Amino acid sequence: MKILIADHEASHVKEFEKLLQETGFSLILVNTGQEALSLSQKEQPDLILLGEMLPGMTGNDVLRQLKANLQTQKIPVAILSHFKDDALIAEAIDLGAVEYILKDTMSSQDLVNRVQTILQQQKKGGTGWSEGDAQNL
Repeated sequence: MKILIADHEASHVKEFEKLLQETGFSLILVNTGQEALSLSQKEQPDLILLGEMLPGMTGNDVLRQLKANLQTQKIPVAILSHFKDDALIAEAIDLGAVEYILKDTMSSQDLVNRVQTILQQQKKGGTGWSEGDAQNL
């Protein structure tokens, strides 16, 4: 399975990257929203992990464009963020994010487990969100 990770802070995802690769995922790493948009069309990843703060545009801006594009609208997108901002979370959910993951609240192994769960739910036709998820944020 192929995962595109768009995050401007490479150091924050290094350990996460390593664990994902060890788990057998193929990774595409980018630093900007524009790169994420371009490569998601070209590569058609199974999942996009999108940083909320990217050079030139926010993760939610990228998400909005991904969901508006017929070529990328069905790719599940999880937002990775340091911000527990209710407005940003609500906006991401409304735009179609399957998860809003707070980077600072979990270990790299927990993030890998969450990615695996998202991908399993997508195979079953789920959204990634379960009842009560919004309450737990």
